[in-house]
Amino acid sequence: MSVGKVAGKLVPGRLRQRNTYAVSGAIALAIIIVLIYVAGFTSAFSVRKVTVSGLHRLTTKGVLAVAQVPKGKPLARLDLKPIRERVEAIPGVARVDVRRAWPDGVRIVVTERTGVAVIDRSGGHWLVDVDGVAFQRLHSTVRGVPTLTPAPAKSPDPAAKAALRVAADLPSWLRVRTISITAKTPDSVTLTLTKGRTVKWGAATQDERKAQILSALLKRSGTVYDIESPKVVAVH
Repeated sequence: MSVGKVAGKLVPGRLRQRNTYAVSGAIALAIIIVLIYVAGFTSAFSVRKVTVSGLHRLTTKGVLAVAQVPKGKPLARLDLKPIRERVEAIPGVARVDVRRAWPDGVRIVVTERTGVAVIDRSGGHWLVDVDGVAFQRLHSTVRGVPTLTPAPAKSPDPAAKAALRVAADLPSWLRVRTISITAKTPDSVTLTLTKGRTVKWGAATQDERKAQILSALLKRSGTVYDIESPKVVAVH
């Protein structure tokens, strides 16, 4: 058989293969276009429900009122950024994650700020987190949450940051015994406990180890417990 005859037999096959690819491609493109249209411009995948999780002090109703998620809007064309920014503006919110929950939902996951100390500011008591952000006004001090003195500025100095870090690291048994916490320098954090006891904590380092040592030291009679250096402690 000549080369010309072989070529003549192969060409129609190649054309049929190309035509098949072209038809398949056109069908796939048409399906994609239909899906885009259905998802983005019809009510088939529109927002029907919004769920909120991670709440402790805040309420679902309050978060939804601030989030303002537009019901009925196609999920594919929903801009999540403004929703996230509105929820992040709530004083008690530290972080928020907003995601689409196909086929018809939006999921809002909130991480609330955790109060580690109470400060006196503008004639009232405020709960502050480890960063010194005042996010909740209180009617009075709260048992189990020490008062930070003096109250830090809106941007806490290094001494106040150290005190807040120690306050955040206190185990629950020690937190309920701590009335106030103060620091003139980052290395001089001091706790005032119940029964007139004072703890010289020092820097915001080895907090877990210091708490363990203090647990044993508090069994001894004294008014001042010095654990600034866990290797050399003293009770006076």
